[in-house]
Amino acid sequence: MISSDNFNVLLSLEQSGELYIGNKKDNQKSLININGSVSKPIKLVKDNIYLDNEYTILCDCSEKDIEVILPNINCYGRIYKIKKVSIENKVIIKSNYLIDNNKNYVIKELNKCITIQFLDKWFILYE
Repeated sequence: MISSDNFNVLLSLEQSGELYIGNKKDNQKSLININGSVSKPIKLVKDNIYLDNEYTILCDCSEKDIEVILPNINCYGRIYKIKKVSIENKVIIKSNYLIDNNKNYVIKELNKCITIQFLDKWFILYE
């Protein structure tokens, strides 16, 4: 257990390889089990961006089209959420790898969000 005056964190790694963060529950059977909230990086952009350690990207295209460039390396399992938050212009997602069998993916609609994940190319999981 790791603790300080302001918080207590319980971290447990079982012999089976299961990792527990927070208080362990009997009904959890996954490799990683988290009991509590989770924070992931989020960024609002108004210009082109090369993605790296981001998770959620909010694209404000009110001034111009925005290009979101996916990593040029094999990043097995990586997930990104990309959302267009302005009515004007468009978001153009580009990659050296295919995105659902296309070189680019374009978001034109206000508040449209996609979730993509990499295997041997980018797959759109949710639109």
